[in-house]
Amino acid sequence: MKFFIFALGFFFSVIGFAREVNYSVDHRILLEGAEGWDCLAVDDSSGRLFVTRGNHVDVVDLKTEKVVGKIAEPIDGAHAVAFVPQLKKGYITSGKSGMVVVFDLASLKVIKEIPAGKKPDLILYDEATSRIFAFNGGDGSITVIDVHTDAVLKTIKIDGKPEFAVTDQKGHIYLNNEEKNSLLVIDSKAMSIEKTWPLKGCESPSGLAADFSSRRLFSVCENGVMVVTDADNGKLVKSLPIGQKPDGAGFDSGLVFSSNGGGTLTVVREKSANDFAVVENIETQKGARTMAIDKKTHLIYLVAAKYEAADPKDSHARPKIAPGSVELLVIKK
Repeated sequence: MKFFIFALGFFFSVIGFAREVNYSVDHRILLEGAEGWDCLAVDDSSGRLFVTRGNHVDVVDLKTEKVVGKIAEPIDGAHAVAFVPQLKKGYITSGKSGMVVVFDLASLKVIKEIPAGKKPDLILYDEATSRIFAFNGGDGSITVIDVHTDAVLKTIKIDGKPEFAVTDQKGHIYLNNEEKNSLLVIDSKAMSIEKTWPLKGCESPSGLAADFSSRRLFSVCENGVMVVTDADNGKLVKSLPIGQKPDGAGFDSGLVFSSNGGGTLTVVREKSANDFAVVENIETQKGARTMAIDKKTHLIYLVAAKYEAADPKDSHARPKIAPGSVELLVIKK
C-alpha cells in the first residue's frame, strides 16, 4: 500500500510538472514586407518589441500587438538593439555601415551615428558602468561607448569572433567566442579581457543567457547542445541536448530557452544550481532562430517566414522570403 501511494504521488507530481511548462505557439502577429530579420529586444520601460529587419527596425506595441513605428535611415544592415531607459535612448548596430545608430526612445528619431568596428552585430548596455558594448564580428573587436557623451572610450581586440553577451551588472560581461569555442570574461570597468574559459563539448557557441542568482551561464552551440557554466570559476556544470541550428537563448523564472532555427524551442528546467533537465521541445517554425522574452508577461517572441522556391537553374540562388509571410510567433503556457 505504501509503495502504491508513493507511486501514485510520483505520477501526479510528474503530471503536474508537465502541465507547468507546456508551452505552445499561441498566436501570430503579421509584419509587413519581405525583409529578413536578426535579433529581437523588449524595451521594458515602454512595453515595446524591437525587431531588426534589413535596413530598418520594426517597433511593436506589445499591448495592441501593432507595429507603431519604424527606424530606418541611416541604418544599413540592422542587427541588434540595446536600451538606456534612464536617458531615453536606444542603440542599434548597423552592420554594413560599421556604425552604432543612436535614437530617441520616445520619438524613435535618429540622434546620431557612432563609428564602430567592422560589421557590428550584437550590442549590450552595461548599467554598472553606463557603457554600451558593441560586438564587431568583422574584425574581432568590441567598441565601448559612454552613454552620457556617446563618445567611443576604447576598442577591445579579441582573438576570434564575438557572439551574444550578458552582463551581471557588477562589472563583468560574459561573451561567447564563436570561433574559439570559449567564453570570455570582460572587466567592464577596466575595459579589458579578464579571463578565457573553454566551452568543452561546444561547437560555435552563439546564444547566451544567464541566471546570476545561481551564477550560471547558458551557451547554446551549433552541435545541438547547451553548455551550463559556473560564472565564478568557468567550470562545466552540465551539457544538455537541444534542437538543431540553435541561435538565441533566454532565461525566465527558473526556465532556460533555446530558440532553434530547425523549428523548435527547447525548454530547460533549472531545478538547482547543479541540476538541469530538458522538459520540452515545442514545435515553432523553421527559421525561428532568435528570440526575446517579455519578463513582465512571460511571453516569448520569435520571428519566422515562408519562402518561395529558389531558381533551380541557379545553383547559388537562395530561397526568397514570400511577401506577407513574416510573422512574430507568440509563445505562451
